[in-house]
Amino acid sequence: MKKLALLITILLLIIPVSIAQIPTINSYVTDKAGTLSSAAKSHLETDLRGLEKQTNGVQFVIYIENEYPKEYSIEEYTLKIAEQNKIGKKGNDNGILLYIAVKDRKYRWEVGYGVESTLNSPLIGRISREYLVPNF
Repeated sequence: MKKLALLITILLLIIPVSIAQIPTINSYVTDKAGTLSSAAKSHLETDLRGLEKQTNGVQFVIYIENEYPKEYSIEEYTLKIAEQNKIGKKGNDNGILLYIAVKDRKYRWEVGYGVESTLNSPLIGRISREYLVPNF
């Protein structure tokens, strides 16, 4: 029994345990995969900044990377991104995160309760089917 405990301890010390860092978001559009042209990114940034001003604080953030870290499910990962970056106005729960993992061919929406009446599941489904899925 002592040998087994020693073996487990040694293995835990040898095998690196890596937990993916949750990214810090500093802009409306983050493209770590390099899929957007600089003009497209700039246009999206301008539109999303304008949306926040017109809607009294609704923050819509787009985060694109090649792959999501497999230490998490995509649902856990995107929720952590939205929560840690405090997307949306405090107290209003009005943030929107569109996460895209290009090589994984996955996407996920995180929509705060404060905007679900406008950006509801049927609308998100339609947008996804018409625009996201065909581009994968």
